[in-house]
Amino acid sequence: HGTAGRRDRRPGRPGRNRPGRRGCGGRRTDRLRSGDVGDARLAAPKTVYAFPGQGIQHKGMGMEVGPGRRRPARCGRRGQIHRETLASPSCMWCATIRPASSRPVCTTTTRRRAYLTQFTQVAMATVAAAQVAEMREAGAFVEGAIACGHSVGEYTALACVTGIYELEALLEMVFHRGSKMHDIVPRDELGRSNYRLAAIRPSQIDLDDADVPAFVAEIAERTGEFLEIVNYNLRGSQYAIAGTVRGLEALEAEVERRREITGGKRSFILVPGIDVPFHSRYCASVSPNFAVRWTGSCRATRIPT
Repeated sequence: HGTAGRRDRRPGRPGRNRPGRRGCGGRRTDRLRSGDVGDARLAAPKTVYAFPGQGIQHKGMGMEVGPGRRRPARCGRRGQIHRETLASPSCMWCATIRPASSRPVCTTTTRRRAYLTQFTQVAMATVAAAQVAEMREAGAFVEGAIACGHSVGEYTALACVTGIYELEALLEMVFHRGSKMHDIVPRDELGRSNYRLAAIRPSQIDLDDADVPAFVAEIAERTGEFLEIVNYNLRGSQYAIAGTVRGLEALEAEVERRREITGGKRSFILVPGIDVPFHSRYCASVSPNFAVRWTGSCRATRIPT
């Protein structure tokens, strides 16, 4: 009675519960042995897909797949066709994602334009869509995951994860948004604007979180330049400031003066590739037109809670 249902662990010896047979209570007693191959289905951990804003752009972004791997062809073809529709004849632009090539294709005259807001954001949305499609194709995407995004990343999160927008609608939307933002800023004959974006780290200059708004406002008032906190990235540790070139130069000088006193680490960072005061009151005039343009364009979908 004491041995009933017990598995004999010595290999080669016949026992009551040999692999593949049923032991007491009808339980399966199969066991994988060394060299055996099996499949297992596991519940995915709690997953969040976060889509960043334009501030993380960099040269070669989206090319990390490397040679021998290709983005999903369907996504690439749809994106390429729609991008060419959006671009004017004088600005034919192809993003880095192509179904048959892993190398960026730009004409000499358009390489510079790829850094403009409206084209940068289209490129970022295309890369995000391709990355999500690639994960789905590989069976690695977690359906029902939480999706979130910042700035242009909000649009890619809604389109790529929840399916509220089709890829074509996403690209047209971010192109339209970027164009409006680009156009409201005065520019010189070379297309340069007077606005930039920077990040400061108050904790490195002994500046309390509650004092940051007054700190920025005082410099803006003293210099007569536009400065505004547009993103509270991390309480006490990182804030994004939009402003004019001279305004940000004055802000940097004051931050550096305080840093030398406190001995803190680098406390002022100019964000490259941005010349529009995104998320500031300066851009508020664009909102009504943009809202009217896209009202009713989204599809019904189930958003995970």
